[in-house]
Amino acid sequence: MEAAYTSIQDYTARLVKRERIKDKLRDPEDIRLKFREPGKIYMRWMGPAVSGREILFVKGRDKDRALIHEPGFPSSLITILTPPDSPLVLQESRHPITDVGLGRLIELLATHTRRAFTRGELATREIPVVSPSGPAKAERRLELITPKTATGYLAHRAIVTIDLATRLPVAVELFGTNDELLASYTYKELIVNPGLTDRDFDPTNPQYAFPTRRLPV
Repeated sequence: MEAAYTSIQDYTARLVKRERIKDKLRDPEDIRLKFREPGKIYMRWMGPAVSGREILFVKGRDKDRALIHEPGFPSSLITILTPPDSPLVLQESRHPITDVGLGRLIELLATHTRRAFTRGELATREIPVVSPSGPAKAERRLELITPKTATGYLAHRAIVTIDLATRLPVAVELFGTNDELLASYTYKELIVNPGLTDRDFDPTNPQYAFPTRRLPV
């Protein structure tokens, strides 16, 4: 996955994420994602959960703060300016905005897998790929397991789905020590290297709805 990602300059995807926050498993969130290296992120929520929310982050711009546009009155009249790891962000997500994307996902998986391997705390097994209809996709599913008593990992158990055409992780499920779902991240409709431009990460893009009035928080 690391080797495959070195050829990725940008991509678009439909990110479906579901996270447990404060012991409550939230409903899935359907997000249209644009990502361009290094560190340019645009997200727009499409599903029933906060439909119309937009987040834009460009590393090194706006003092490394994210732009957030929330739907509904009166919040829709302003653009919130906030650090990507602010309490405002983390009350809605398990991770800062800068953790979004395939590159960071691969980095986190690699770091924790290597740590577990070095400690002798890693068990792995192959999981058959079952397609709900038609032939199975060209994917590989791996389960990574660490002891329940082990510390310093993202999760006790992870299931990683790798697309064999791109060799990129298109789905990750994370489970706690009681086998409760902590989070799942699925990248659907992934298009790699579509040629995104600066305009795709410009808040004045007419396809976006960021108000000019900004409120730092």
